[in-house]
Amino acid sequence: MLFGAAVNADNPRGVASRFLGNIWALFALESYYDLSGINDWRLRDPTSHRPPFRFATVPSGATEENMRMNYPDIAKHMRNYSKSNIDEGIRTLKTFEIDAFIYDATVLQYRVGNDEDCKLKTVGNWYSMTGYGIGLPKGSKWRHRINHRILNTNQTLGVKNFISAFILLIGGMLFCCLLLLLEHCFYRRLRPQLKKWDRYGCCGLVSISMGQLLSFEQSVNQTVDLIKHHKCQNPICETQLWKLRHELDTTKRKLQRLEGMLNGRLQTATSTSENETRAVTDSAPTTIGNNGQEYLRITNW
Repeated sequence: MLFGAAVNADNPRGVASRFLGNIWALFALESYYDLSGINDWRLRDPTSHRPPFRFATVPSGATEENMRMNYPDIAKHMRNYSKSNIDEGIRTLKTFEIDAFIYDATVLQYRVGNDEDCKLKTVGNWYSMTGYGIGLPKGSKWRHRINHRILNTNQTLGVKNFISAFILLIGGMLFCCLLLLLEHCFYRRLRPQLKKWDRYGCCGLVSISMGQLLSFEQSVNQTVDLIKHHKCQNPICETQLWKLRHELDTTKRKLQRLEGMLNGRLQTATSTSENETRAVTDSAPTTIGNNGQEYLRITNW
């Protein structure tokens, strides 16, 4: 994005948009080993990875016992990096002493959800699905307390759980408004001053877009001169140009001939109308009759 490399993405072209995109990329970057599961090649053959892939678990547990029975090679390599407890395993994972920590999925998800630094991530498919159960004697006093505590942990998310997203959104909006204000000041105030100062195109050495921006009128004048004094050097182009000019001259002659014919017919019609015109005199209406009936008499001369 920074250098406009040929990648399959619609990268921004403006300097401000590129800068903002790279600033956002610093916060959005994630780096981790995307393990597909227990059958991942880095776990099956850790020595093929350079440097060798390091992963561990807590010894004398269900995870190690399962690995020892079903995947002895993985358990043998994992024994070199075993940790005494979960806290030590997570600490060594954060300090990059190991590359992965294998343990019960429910416990790992709980640790990831309560990680203050947000540096942990669970990857891969579950190897086996097992559940947890709590057995109590009939009529035990702990039954209602345990049920109450389990129900208390089931809570819906509220606005305070998304406050960080709103803070990031507001910060981005303020930063964009600042960039918009700076761009407006540049076009309104600094651009005319730079245009007067940069007469020889020195700003084009710093940024091509800035040089084109300052020399916009000069580029327009050059384009207009090029169109006016352009001469086609291709024979095919010259032939087509001569053909178009010939058709244009023919059309002009046809228009002149039609205009002459229309003027002649108009003059003929005018003279004929004048010869056939006669004087018509309308007499005043005369009322005659004994019963109050009106008759109109017109005398033509």
